[in-house]
Amino acid sequence: MEGKPAQLRGLIDTNVEIGVRHGAVLIDLSTALTGRDDPATERSRAELVDALGGIAVVATVGVVANFQMTNRARDAVGIPARADPVLAAELGVDPTTFGGSRGNT
Repeated sequence: MEGKPAQLRGLIDTNVEIGVRHGAVLIDLSTALTGRDDPATERSRAELVDALGGIAVVATVGVVANFQMTNRARDAVGIPARADPVLAAELGVDPTTFGGSRGNT
């Protein structure tokens, strides 16, 4: 993990280990929060507390909230999402459609 690049494909493909300590639990909590899945949020929060402690949960929730806020602000003012072609290739997404209907318009 340390000194090795994260495997970003693992963010969208659960079969790929991202190479971040307790990455699966972090992804589970982030996904539950953004999906507004209360039972999954509670379960993932408890798993993260067990794995890394309460401070990690606070930090994770803060990061998720900041990304949500940034995306909503960007959408509100009409800034289109643009995917870096190299990052898009690593994630396995089409950079011309990444970001929904506003993709690269």
